[in-house]
Amino acid sequence: MQVFLFCDRCRNVMIPHEERDDLQLYYVCRYCQYQQKVPSGCIYHHDIIKPSTDLTVPLLDWHHDLTLPRRTIACPRCGFTTAFCFEAATIGLKSKTMKACHQCANGACNFRW
Repeated sequence: MQVFLFCDRCRNVMIPHEERDDLQLYYVCRYCQYQQKVPSGCIYHHDIIKPSTDLTVPLLDWHHDLTLPRRTIACPRCGFTTAFCFEAATIGLKSKTMKACHQCANGACNFRW
């Protein structure tokens, strides 16, 4: 939810403005140039917490798609020598990383690792 701040002098909406000289954040009125210092350095902070990528649900029709990249690697479960390779995003509170993943190209197995 965003809160609007209004100018004390002319009652217009004030916008955030950064003074790079003194590294301060101000709300400034565009019409009368009145400025008010922001009490904290943060106007709006939004934390997004998402769980890590769930690799337990296989996509069952991947073995029919010829456009997906394949790699010659043995499946740990069934021993099939072809696997799809892809990158899955794992998003945590502080970092965003990509994880290299594989899925067995054997339609009966579909194991992911």
